[in-house]
Amino acid sequence: MRKWSWRPANVILVVILVVSLIACAFLASHQITTGGIQAKYTFSDAEVGTTDDNTYRVLAADDNGTVYISEALATWVPPAQRACLISLDVNGDARWRIGTNVMLQELTIGCDGNLYCVDLTNSSDWQSETLVFNNLTAYDVHGHRLWNYISNGSLSIWGVFPDGTMIVERNGSMLMGIRNGTVLWERGLVDYPFTFLDHSVFLNDTMVVLSYDDDQSSALALNEDGEVVWSVPLGSRPYFVSSMCGNITYEMFEEWSGSTAVTCVVALNITDGSLLWETILDQHEAMQPGLNYTGSVAYVDGKGVVYAHHNGTLYALASNGELLWKKVSVQTPRAAFETGGVLVGNETILKRIDPEGNVIWQYVSERPLPDQSIAVGKDVVYVAGGNKMMALSQFTISGDISLILVIISFDILAIISYIIWHKPVKT
Repeated sequence: MRKWSWRPANVILVVILVVSLIACAFLASHQITTGGIQAKYTFSDAEVGTTDDNTYRVLAADDNGTVYISEALATWVPPAQRACLISLDVNGDARWRIGTNVMLQELTIGCDGNLYCVDLTNSSDWQSETLVFNNLTAYDVHGHRLWNYISNGSLSIWGVFPDGTMIVERNGSMLMGIRNGTVLWERGLVDYPFTFLDHSVFLNDTMVVLSYDDDQSSALALNEDGEVVWSVPLGSRPYFVSSMCGNITYEMFEEWSGSTAVTCVVALNITDGSLLWETILDQHEAMQPGLNYTGSVAYVDGKGVVYAHHNGTLYALASNGELLWKKVSVQTPRAAFETGGVLVGNETILKRIDPEGNVIWQYVSERPLPDQSIAVGKDVVYVAGGNKMMALSQFTISGDISLILVIISFDILAIISYIIWHKPVKT
């Protein structure tokens, strides 16, 4: 057997083995995770047997991988309906299709699992040449129609309570409580001392909405009878967003003082509206009065991290309101992940950022990605642009897998070392 010698080749092998062991220990202790994004499936015109340039919009997705999309047909001949509501399973196969008269703008999944949407009804069905009717319809998860409610004015769904009671806005002037297609109550919006702005957060029998009146914004809670349970003043200007994690709702607003304004995020107990914490994001010159402030949104992920975007900066706040990090970002938040992190993007780029501020993956689209054509599931992003809809699935390489790879590399190097060590010496 050859004796050991510090030949250059042997020294290099020793260095490689030591570095591999150090890397192995580091990855195992820090559980480093990296990864990317890949197309899980694509749904397009070819999937439905047509060659038309149909248009798709993503409406909603549930935690089981079912996604609901609206399809507008490029070519149609009356009396056939010009659009469809489609349910896709976890593999992208169509479970069922329902004809609609227009491309649906939104779909609400209730706490009961049923689907609620607003469609336009052909006026000819009502022997009228001038009126357009809105059709509020409820479907079960199998696409069976449960009930519908017809209105000769516009309808907008605010939300669905656990018992199936819906709060619906009609003609921009009235709130209604509807259950199983029957109107339970009606209240004129003029009866409320404020103007409603946003309505998206629910907890049991409480719905949180934002309001604005006379340069004063408020967060308030409505019960299923449309009654105000609590109201909390926020600031001079609200932003159109409410987010919730557990029993906490997060609101973002701007407070004016002369020519100076500060942007704040507050956490409220959704049960009684009590203030848990308030964090100031920045201070800047006050803008002209108005409600439309581009790029100011906030989301909270399943781990309680709040992501707020304002004036080109993305902020991350801990569940106690402490600032974790901030960074310049031209992409605004689109949604938050239940598994942690936020989805940011613009018309062509989507990025997933983890709670530590690291970019996990980036997707560049060939077509524009409107806000209303994106939905987020469990580590899956559903996007639609033009005549194609895609499910983008994240893949990751964790510290455990990296450890295995390092060990394999270590074994290969050990074999190489053994061969070199036992190589016969020429005489």
